Formats: sequence, structure tokens, C-alpha cells
Amino acid sequence: KLSELREKMSSEYGITFKTDYVEDEYGAKLIPDGKRCRMKKPYQNNVLFVGDAAGRGIFVGPRIEGLNVGIDDGVRAANAIARALEKNNFSQGYLGEYYTKSIEESPYTKDMKEIDKEYLKIFIDATKDVPKDVLSAKHSMVLKLMSSGAIRSMAAKFVNVLGYERLLPVIESEESYVKVPIELAERKGKTVSSSYTPSIPLLADRIAKLNYNDDKDSHIKVLVPDNDFMKKLVTLCPTKCYSEEKGQVTIQHEGCIECGTCSEQTDWKHPRGEKGINYRYG
Repeated sequence: KLSELREKMSSEYGITFKTDYVEDEYGAKLIPDGKRCRMKKPYQNNVLFVGDAAGRGIFVGPRIEGLNVGIDDGVRAANAIARALEKNNFSQGYLGEYYTKSIEESPYTKDMKEIDKEYLKIFIDATKDVPKDVLSAKHSMVLKLMSSGAIRSMAAKFVNVLGYERLLPVIESEESYVKVPIELAERKGKTVSSSYTPSIPLLADRIAKLNYNDDKDSHIKVLVPDNDFMKKLVTLCPTKCYSEEKGQVTIQHEGCIECGTCSEQTDWKHPRGEKGINYRYG
């Protein structure tokens, strides 16, 4: 799908795809991203979809919730399956529709619907600045209607009447996401020439440039390094922090996961935290 889109963009609009970027920092960071793509029926046969798999999440400003939604969906899915097991009925009507009704009652679903309404209202208010002659006749007619200040003042009511499912395909279309930005760029933008050639570093090079904030002072002190309990920890420690040499047990605390297995016969404290990769930009 992506390759087809790339070829179409290149042939029709002369766009060249490059990896022109400068990598300031590399690290294994999770950057949440999401889109409104909730499944109308989050099931197929006797398979139930929960959380991200069902396109369910809350992504608005500082509020990013995926895990809580997934847990709530999972509980509702478990209840639906338990109900189906009890009656030995795994039909779509008994299992899938019951689960669908259950997640529709979820407070997270209510929040998603409210967010969708505000999302559409923002787009409606912004349509007055979109050039009408760029789009197709159908979309241009809608935008011309929305360019009226009187109608935009009734945007919230209009959204509720027209509905999210009907209006969103008009907004999130190839014309609005691809054609309009390209047309605006051609009319308003400036052509910039560059001889930049990207040099993508290897993974080993990226890792070599990382700075680590080490926990230099151990949070664990071995009290009696030669007793049997400490010697057993050489084997029992899940991250192999302990080693034995000439009958004496020593600790290399860097890999400790704070499980507390050794706390009975050590001076054990919680680590100070903040150890790991020292990021400059996040």
C-alpha cells in the first residue's frame, strides 16, 4: 500500500522521497501515537479485539491513555467470554454483540465520542481558510457551506446532527490530506534546493554515542560475604549480580532489578533512581 502511494505521489506530483534528517539523539523511546479508528464491531467470529487492536485509545493533548483502555476492554471481553462459556454459546450475536454493547457502556468510549465531536468542530471552524477551487465539487460545496460564519457558529449542533461517521470521511480524505497541502505549497511556498546527502548511522554507532547515568554507589552492602546464604545468591539472584571468588561473595549492583531476594542478610535500600541512558532532549 505504501509503495503504491509513493509511486502515485512521485508520478502525479513529482515528489521525491528522501531520508533528509540529522539524528541528534537515538534511544529506545516509546512515543505514543494514535488516530480515531474505533471498530464499529470489535469482533470477528468468536475473536474479540481489545484496546489498540480495536483502534481504541485516547490521544488528546497531555492525556494519552492506551493501557487503561486496554485493561478495561480486557475485563469486559473476559466477562463476555465467561458468559459464553457458561451457556456454551459462542455465536456472534451472543458473544460479539454482547461485548460490543459492553464497551459502548465504557466511560472511555464516552470520552472518545466527546473528543471526536470536538475534533470535528475544530476542523469545521478551520474550513473557512481552505481554498475551495482545489477540491472536488462535492467537497467544495461542503466547504462553501461551512465558510458561512452563521453556520460555523452552529458547528457543535451541526456535528451532532450530521454525525461523526458521515463527516469524518469528508475531512480525512486524500484530497484534504494530500491534494490541498500540495496545492497550498505550490501557491504559497518557495522552492528550496539542497545538496544534502543523508548519512544514516549504524546501530552500533548510535549506541556508542550514548551517555549513561550510572548508579555508582551500590544500594546493597554485603554484610557477611562468606556465609552460606550469600553463596547461594550467586545462583539464586535473577540478574546474576553476585559472584564468588576465593570463598568471598561480591556484588556488581548495576544489573539489579530491586527484587529484594538478598535483603534478608544484606544492608538493602532502594536505589536512588534516575539511572540509565542520559537523554539530552527528552
